[in-house]
Amino acid sequence: MATLPLNVNHLVVLAAVVEHGGYTRAAEAMGVSQPSISQQMRDLERTCGLPLVRQRGRRLEATHLGTELAALGRRIGLDAERGARLVAEHAAGLAGKLTVGASMTTAAYYVPRALVRLRAQRPALAVDLEIANTADVAQATVDELVDVGVVEGTVERPELRYVKLGDDRLTCIVPAAHALRERDVDVAALLHETLLLREPGSGTREAVVDALAARGVHFSATIDVGSNDAILQSVAEGLGIAWLSERAVIANRSRGFGSVRVTDIAVAREIGYVRRTDLALSPPAAAFVTALGLECALDSGAVSEYATPRSARN
Repeated sequence: MATLPLNVNHLVVLAAVVEHGGYTRAAEAMGVSQPSISQQMRDLERTCGLPLVRQRGRRLEATHLGTELAALGRRIGLDAERGARLVAEHAAGLAGKLTVGASMTTAAYYVPRALVRLRAQRPALAVDLEIANTADVAQATVDELVDVGVVEGTVERPELRYVKLGDDRLTCIVPAAHALRERDVDVAALLHETLLLREPGSGTREAVVDALAARGVHFSATIDVGSNDAILQSVAEGLGIAWLSERAVIANRSRGFGSVRVTDIAVAREIGYVRRTDLALSPPAAAFVTALGLECALDSGAVSEYATPRSARN
């Protein structure tokens, strides 16, 4: 049996004609002209080779075939409306999927509350969070594996645009029983200690190494540790000292370590986001960055609109 080339728009028109009982009311409901409705009905009946409506007094009534096709047309019309709403929701960033790449510190202490704000506004949005160090987040953004990357420290790559959202200060932590705990000290008083550093590619490591190098300071004993949590536990166990984000220190203050105030060296780094230079942020990504800016502003007083920070350098 050959398949008839039915025009789905004609089926939607038929559904309106049957619902409203005539061409004129159907045309008014659809916002088109009555001659257009009449022509589309003639075309549909010609394609079918059978009558689809008949006059009953002042109303048109559907034939048996017309009733069945009108039911199809109504479902098509409803699906088209749903499709239009989906397009509008995706365009507004209310639905769809967002993949965020985040460095370890930002993933633990900045991104979660930003995502809470985002999901409160866009509950239908699906979100994936990919966690890695800053260098790997930058690479994932270049490779389009994530929509936006949240990083510690600046990222300078030609493929990426970096925007600063705030600042993150680092605190020197020591074992709980350390003789200098809670004291003001010069960094020279700590040089006999083992310095625990994050792995190469970490924004935390870069900030610490750069700050020490700027003062001409060198620790003879260092150990690379692959996560903030492992560093916190290692310091608590007495393995060495470390500089970590103030947020990490505050959130974990009950874990058995202390801190010292190093008076002659300050360690800090920027918190920002990266995206490909050739791709604009999607509506969900833009909404997330705005929420992230609000979270970063709690620490630094940074601006909250994602498009405005560091406009001069971008």
